[in-house]
Amino acid sequence: MTDLVEAYQRNEIHRYEQILETHKAEILSDPFIREHIDEVTRNVRTEALTKLIKPYTRFTLNFIADQLQISVPEVQEILGFLILDKKIRGQINQKDGTVEVASKSDVERMESMHEWSKQFENLWKTVLSEGEGYRLDADPAIATAGLAPTQSFGPVGEESEGRVRWGGKRSLKGKGRESSLLGH
Repeated sequence: MTDLVEAYQRNEIHRYEQILETHKAEILSDPFIREHIDEVTRNVRTEALTKLIKPYTRFTLNFIADQLQISVPEVQEILGFLILDKKIRGQINQKDGTVEVASKSDVERMESMHEWSKQFENLWKTVLSEGEGYRLDADPAIATAGLAPTQSFGPVGEESEGRVRWGGKRSLKGKGRESSLLGH
């Protein structure tokens, strides 16, 4: 029993599996251990799998199954839980029997690009919606690209506070008439 605990603590999956198989009857005679051995075995296999795939971004399910000496469906199950729990970022292609894992640097780079993009969008909106005296229609590149915000002053026939919305044409609406800010 102490050998099994030692193999578990050191994450030595092959030694753990060998001890478990050799002394199975003795180990499973204890009701407490019999109740929890599946969970403990799964933890050992999960740790071993995580350690094994760490340097790879692409591998086959058969490779992992051979290395850990477990079945392919069990490898799929463990990887599925790791992906769902977001402990690894990857995709399993069951048809080809392959797995692609996103490297941490790629994920971090994409998250940084997304954050930068959001900040740039906020800056863009702030400059164009709150800027005093800036005429968007004066820049043909912005106007023709459809990037200029539109300013709406409420539905036809109603007075309301002005607000900026994105997309479309800049116009002034009010009291049953519509007139372009450009004077057209």
